[in-house]
Amino acid sequence: MPLSPTLVSADFAQTLLRPRPVQGHKGTFGTALLICGSKDVGGCAVLAAKACLRSGVGKAVVQVPESLREIMLSTVPEAIVNIGENTVPTHLTKEPDDNYQAIAIGPGIGTAPETKTALLEEFVRRNKTPHVVDADALNLLSQQTDWHKLLPQQTILTPHLKELSRLAGKPIKEEERLKVSFFVSLKANSIVVCKGHPTFTITPLGQVFENTTGTDAIATAGSGDVLTGIIASLLAQGYSSTNAAVLGVYLHGLSGDFAAKALGHHSVIASDIINFLSKAFLSLVNK
Repeated sequence: MPLSPTLVSADFAQTLLRPRPVQGHKGTFGTALLICGSKDVGGCAVLAAKACLRSGVGKAVVQVPESLREIMLSTVPEAIVNIGENTVPTHLTKEPDDNYQAIAIGPGIGTAPETKTALLEEFVRRNKTPHVVDADALNLLSQQTDWHKLLPQQTILTPHLKELSRLAGKPIKEEERLKVSFFVSLKANSIVVCKGHPTFTITPLGQVFENTTGTDAIATAGSGDVLTGIIASLLAQGYSSTNAAVLGVYLHGLSGDFAAKALGHHSVIASDIINFLSKAFLSLVNK
């Protein structure tokens, strides 16, 4: 059974934030691969990439279909854009693992049969780099009965309640989400970020981290894509899966809090969360 929650306060989050080496270079801060988007869904890739870069990663490589080439090049010039013939190109499985320190997959990739085949039969079976799995990738995984056997150890899963239900194979209620998250975490030996209010991060050891930032202001389309980018960035920089998830959730919520204070709770959109990430980081650095 999960343990009593540890509250993730500003003081606690500050202990997780690692100092940046003054003489560091791009390689020092890692490379994250973000596999996002499909023919008609491109904004998620933009949001995830911007959030990843704004969170300190050395390089962000974004894998998108050909139809999203121009939007990525024009809106996120700092990212490296890889183009594949399919939404989740199988040729990525031939890339050496050490090319990337973290891989995030799922936002906007869709659930087409060819995407499912590429994800389940090629990508997750061959790539053992630490993963952040979100959105459509979670839904595709849940269609496979042995999904928990496909993922690298210490993968970070970021489901909301409905996605958690699919992974568990049954409908669950709000009051059951901690217990079920622990079951899923233990089954897959993965970290589960159970999104909601509050958001909990659960480990296979039964640790539960209860986030203390974030309000209704971040309950907006694209917010989850931003969180995926933040966590992938921290993972690529060498944070453990648990610390990347816990700190990423805290910073995501805190950025939303700053945005809500400046713009009002009604007016925050996902891009605003990215815009206030620098203030969230600074609040911990200067604490």
